[in-house]
Amino acid sequence: MNRRKAFRLFAAAFCVVLFALPFLSAVLSASHALHTCGKERCALCAAILLSQSLLRSLPQVLASAAAALIALLLGAASANRTARRRKAATLITQKVRINP
Repeated sequence: MNRRKAFRLFAAAFCVVLFALPFLSAVLSASHALHTCGKERCALCAAILLSQSLLRSLPQVLASAAAALIALLLGAASANRTARRRKAATLITQKVRINP
């Protein structure tokens, strides 16, 4: 698998997770809205609290991921420009005529 396909696969999986997380969290909260627990440590209440905290922190996670992606792209673009400028000088690139 080449690098471009791997990146596309990772990006697709990331998008699926980002779109599924709020949907599944809302489904969990809606399906157990009338939940009454008698225990002190209820697993269902813990799952609902976890999903609610994930939903609250999702904008911050997306903002930090976007900032990291922008920094990565800017760094790659800068490195690409620098590499283009530092090409090795050859006789052909300097247009030196070898035959008199």
